[in-house]
Amino acid sequence: FDALQLLCSWKYINRMELNQIERYTLNLSTVGIEVNNGGFHQYFSNSSGDDWDIILWGLQESKDQDGLRRFKEVLAVFPGAQPYRNRIHRGRQLDSLGEAQWKAFDSFDKDYYDHPFPDFDKSWALIVSRINEFHPVWPEEPGKK
Repeated sequence: FDALQLLCSWKYINRMELNQIERYTLNLSTVGIEVNNGGFHQYFSNSSGDDWDIILWGLQESKDQDGLRRFKEVLAVFPGAQPYRNRIHRGRQLDSLGEAQWKAFDSFDKDYYDHPFPDFDKSWALIVSRINEFHPVWPEEPGKK
């Protein structure tokens, strides 16, 4: 998993296109990192929340029904359960909640701390089932184009 995440990180840093499974692999740990550090408010306030849609996709694809249900409940804090993928616009969505934004995720945070998601075993099974979709990038040989 770490090697695949490193590959996806390298591609992202070098502004290379990532397909869905590569995006999911890259973003899989960000939910846990952000939520454990400051709750779902922090996840959606930071750039990690830009990729909430790929987490939703991965939960659906991996058949993680419990995680999917719970993440949809978190998303329902936003109008139409559709946070913007842009951090600035998403921040405005949160700001529109006023002071309530600071409590809106509390029950979801507690639930997450007691039972985190996505289910790594289901996510790993999804990643392995689509391993052929990972595209390593090889540097060009000097003098060849």
